[in-house]
Amino acid sequence: RQVGATVFDTHRVGQGFPDIVCGYRGVNYLFEIKQEHRDLNVAETDFFLSWSGQKTVIRTPEQAVEFILDGMEDDERT
Repeated sequence: RQVGATVFDTHRVGQGFPDIVCGYRGVNYLFEIKQEHRDLNVAETDFFLSWSGQKTVIRTPEQAVEFILDGMEDDERT
């Protein structure tokens, strides 16, 4: 939200779906939030293996911001 992204809490969706979905400048980002030294559970792993779209594990809000802004820089170079 600090960079103008919208954030929707999806951690209760279940079936391994990521914890939050962020939208920024027309692009959606799926983020699974994990504490340090925690891994994906079985359902999350299955989702990550089967989902062909973007999905990322983050550990801090700053990582989400960095990922979104780095993605925008990549898009601007193409």
